[in-house]
Amino acid sequence: MMRTRTGLGLSLVLLLACRNTAPAQPATHEQWSVTRLAGNDVGFVHEAFDPTRRVTTTESTIVFNRLGNKLVIAGTSAFEEGEDGRLREVHTTLSMSADPTSTFATFGPGSMHVRSTSGGRSYERDVPCTATVVGPDWVRRASLERLRSVGDHIEFSTFLAETGGVVAETRTLLEPASADGTRRVREEITGVITQTITLDRDGRVARLEQKGPFGEMVVERADRERAMAAASGAELPGEAFGRTVVHSNVRLPQSREIESVTIRLTHHSPDLGWPDLTSHDQRVIEQTRDHVVLEIRRSAGPSSPVPRPVAITNENRDLLEPNATLGSDDPEVKRIATDVVGDERDAWTAALRLRDWVSEHMTFDLGVALAPASEVVRNRKGTCAAYASILAALCRAAGIPARYVMGFVYCAGSWGGHAWVEISLGDRWVPIDAALPSAGAADAARFRFGASTLADGIGTLTAAGGKLYGNVDVDVVRYAVAGRTVEVELNAPLTRVDGNRYVNVGLGLALSKPDDFAFEGLDAAWPDTTLVRIVGPNGRSARVEDSRLPLHRDVEPASFTVLEKIVPGGKRAAVTVVGRRAFRVTSLHKAAVAVPDGSDLWLLIVEGSDAPALLDIVAGSLSLAEERQLETPVVPKKT
Repeated sequence: MMRTRTGLGLSLVLLLACRNTAPAQPATHEQWSVTRLAGNDVGFVHEAFDPTRRVTTTESTIVFNRLGNKLVIAGTSAFEEGEDGRLREVHTTLSMSADPTSTFATFGPGSMHVRSTSGGRSYERDVPCTATVVGPDWVRRASLERLRSVGDHIEFSTFLAETGGVVAETRTLLEPASADGTRRVREEITGVITQTITLDRDGRVARLEQKGPFGEMVVERADRERAMAAASGAELPGEAFGRTVVHSNVRLPQSREIESVTIRLTHHSPDLGWPDLTSHDQRVIEQTRDHVVLEIRRSAGPSSPVPRPVAITNENRDLLEPNATLGSDDPEVKRIATDVVGDERDAWTAALRLRDWVSEHMTFDLGVALAPASEVVRNRKGTCAAYASILAALCRAAGIPARYVMGFVYCAGSWGGHAWVEISLGDRWVPIDAALPSAGAADAARFRFGASTLADGIGTLTAAGGKLYGNVDVDVVRYAVAGRTVEVELNAPLTRVDGNRYVNVGLGLALSKPDDFAFEGLDAAWPDTTLVRIVGPNGRSARVEDSRLPLHRDVEPASFTVLEKIVPGGKRAAVTVVGRRAFRVTSLHKAAVAVPDGSDLWLLIVEGSDAPALLDIVAGSLSLAEERQLETPVVPKKT
């Protein structure tokens, strides 16, 4: 079912809260801070500075529950700098799952050497670096000395663990210093994020404010007891997660088979700017400061076989070789890739086999954020991020060039953050998605804001997403499916109710209710897959849910598998609903029918006394318009 496979891409808001962190050492200076998210204490930051070794160390943890799942993001780092403030080395560890990733960087003339470790294996690379890279204490001293008048600013380069490299930052004084010597400063990490910080009279950060999709994040100085107490985390309110998804202006039928879609993105915070939205299957039709119109077309698979494995060259090395996140050299990853692909020499066929294996063997788990493939292949659980990391690693292990993609996807009435994979087949890139699979290439009901080999970490992707998560509306202008193009009336209601008749115009779905029942939940969206619910006397109710058929499964057994999870041990029957073959499972107080509609599967679920009789009444009122546009209510005969 669709609801079991979607997951939101992580915000850089959370990643940056764990930056520059490591176990504290005895120090001349140390401070504790509390991290608050959407008004809740969710973690702490402990920072220390040892002037003898000139090492800044910090430790931070964020813990919160999202939709009933506990998520922990923890980080540790140590920054060593010379007397002149130049960084000598950085050692960071970031954990968003059971298996942390460590990065050790050293700086020499004109280059930076980086070693990343995950799953017991290390990966090294040398990166050209001509910038003067400074440490946290240099930044503190420069802020104290140079930010005196409003508009004063300092520019510098430093190391950001999430990107695995050097970034440019700017600090600008926003207002005159207060009587106690504190100053408010805007801090911009170029291409990543902008936040407001308050510096104390010694130039250290006393408070940080940052807007994000879950609401405002605040890191403010506190005593040790309060900071440590915050490490127990919090249950964020449901509306905090609601802000991370965007309700669609229309329900898309056959969403995993959409051939093309034109959408309009409207920015609520245009000062953040737009990420690069142009790609091989995505065209920018119009772009202004506050809106973008995109056309996305579904990629076609190759017209002729593309041989595998692909030989590693200087041009494709980052797409085929392992790294700390995409550990394609992991023995279990290599074993599964070999077992699944076998002696298949066509890269496209092999990639689809690997995608199907991931889709069938993974379990959705919101408690795992971004996990390395070496962990995912053993635990086999996570969000869409985990589905994408293991699929990309498997493709690389099979000699198929692959990269990691982040963007938004349509699912069950919403557009939400998502991750999938693109593979290189000859002269074209083709997207494949194990979390929301389609027959063949991934559908067009999505748009991407970035792709990466992940050799340098995920920071650049989450930075791009940070410009959009919680900041945009998505309106469908037109879409094409099954060879038919549908123009969408903007600002039209998603549904309409005419007396006892409910109509979902986008899906072409309608039903009638008995006189003594009432409509509820007409505009729900993911993770709630309910399209419409009717509630009657004595606790009787009926609802229609939006589901989908699994790939490569016969319709009848797949439908009964879904139904028996809803009505365990019920009586099976094949029936006819809206003129097509459907499937029913009933018991005395609960009954359900599944109506296949292409790759969609409409579930009508009834609860209460004499459930089979109510199921027959409501099912008899259902209609599915072939043209997906119902201009007038249709009332079918009751059975």
